[in-house]
Formats: sequence, structure tokens, C-alpha cells
Amino acid sequence: MTKERKTIYIIAGEESGDQIGGALINSLKAHCPKDTTLTFEGVGSTRMAKEGLKSLFPMAELSIMGILEIVPHILNVLARLTQTLDDIKKVKPDLVVTIDAPGFNFKIAKRLKSLNIPVIHITAPTVWAWRPRRAERVAGYLTHLLTLFHFELRTLQSMVSKQPSWDTPLLKKSCGIFPPMFIARNIS
Repeated sequence: MTKERKTIYIIAGEESGDQIGGALINSLKAHCPKDTTLTFEGVGSTRMAKEGLKSLFPMAELSIMGILEIVPHILNVLARLTQTLDDIKKVKPDLVVTIDAPGFNFKIAKRLKSLNIPVIHITAPTVWAWRPRRAERVAGYLTHLLTLFHFELRTLQSMVSKQPSWDTPLLKKSCGIFPPMFIARNIS
């Protein structure tokens, strides 16, 4: 019997995203049907690599905060954006999961819309604090948005007319494990 192969492309842009991505990979592997083999590719760091992700390039190159810090690195970040998009087109994953890093990840998600690859973003953009019009735009190119807190879910639902699937809370307080069946539904 041949196992079905599913590829999940995960992109994290900072250390907290690497931790979330590592927990996600661990949970998905633990709950994967016996007739399915999962492969993880994308951009991550040590925690995601420990769980089996093959990182396209060092995640630290995306861990840039603030306008003054990004200016000297803008050409490299744009090159990494193109490299990541080219890699996704080559890999043809069943699902793309983006975590944090909205400046990078939302550009990826927007360009993937035309390729009909489902995109799940973990951690809501802070639209309630600034740039509220961003919520409507983001809803147009995400398949699902998983929030960390209940108030984020309520706030985003009140701001957006055309909504992707929203879900919350993502993490269980006790052990930080994801509800893997939500993700599994989206790659079957």
C-alpha cells in the first residue's frame, strides 16, 4: 500500500513563530493518518528544524523590526520574498501556513491567491491597534486566520465584511499544542 504524501509549507519570521511552527509540526505528525506521509518545507529556525522542516534559508534574515532596521536589509528581504515564492511554486505544497511576520507573509499570501494554494495565517495582525483597513485586505487572500486570543476574533469579525474562516484560541494554555484536525481538514 502506497502512502499518500502531503507537503505543508510553513513560514515563520521570528523566534516566537518558530516555536509555534515547531509545536504545529509536532502535533500534525502525532495526529497524521497512517496512510499519509507529511513533508515540511519553508522557512524556520531550530525548533521547526528539530521537528523536520527543511528551511529554505536562515529565518534570522526575516527577523527585522522597525523601519530603521529594515532599510539596510530591504534588498535581501525582497530577494528572499522572490526566492520563497519561487520555491513554493516548485514544491507545489498542499497547504501554506504563515506565522507572524505580516510584512513578509502577507505579501506571500497575496501572491499565492492566484495559484489556488490554501493559506492559513497564525497570529492575527494588530489591526485593532493600527491600520484597521488592513483587515479587509487580508481577508481577501487568506483561506483561514487562526487567532491566539478571543478578543482578536471578535474584533476582526466586526471589521471585515468578506471573512475567511476564523478560529480561536489556537493554543491550549497547558501545553501549547495545536488543534491538528483543523489543519488536517485543509489538506485532505
